Amino acid sequence: MSKWIFCLVLSGLVASAGWAMGYRAGYGRADAARQVEVAGLKVQLETWKAAQAQAWAEAERTAREKLEAAQARVNTLVVKLDQTKKENAAKVRDITRRIPHATAGNTCTFSPEFVRLYNEAVGCTTGGAGDGAVPQAGGAGGAAGTPGTAPASGAAVRRDAVTPADILAHIRDYGARSQAMEAQLGALIDLVGGGEGAK
Repeated sequence: MSKWIFCLVLSGLVASAGWAMGYRAGYGRADAARQVEVAGLKVQLETWKAAQAQAWAEAERTAREKLEAAQARVNTLVVKLDQTKKENAAKVRDITRRIPHATAGNTCTFSPEFVRLYNEAVGCTTGGAGDGAVPQAGGAGGAAGTPGTAPASGAAVRRDAVTPADILAHIRDYGARSQAMEAQLGALIDLVGGGEGAK
């Protein structure tokens, strides 16, 4: 009887030892697989981090290049607008110098109704000071019969008649304003479109 008990105990011990060895072997294999999986995940994480860093660097470089290109366009347009402003000012001075000669000996005057219609045609209907309209009572140009003087832009009213010199002075200022607005619009088109705008 004790021989059977001994065999049973021995069988139990052998089975326990086998189970323990199997458990350890299985745990070792599972742990090794887990470590391989963790190592793979770490590699993937590092690869992702590197790809993200490269993407951020590329995005920053692209944004910086676009900003620099936009700033260069703005700088070019500022110089172009400044040059246009100087050219327009020179044209105004030249036209002002030539008005007295162009109107010398011309004694015609324009009625208030003519001036109202003229102002309406160019979009200046109020005739108020500073709105760009020809004053219905004339500008501060040379007095009637006084050649050699030209109306100054924005000058005060001095006489009752509007002369050809007044009309030329007005269209001089109106033309300079229109050309300045055209240059600004062209610059805005260039800026927004990033290319060549209106000339």
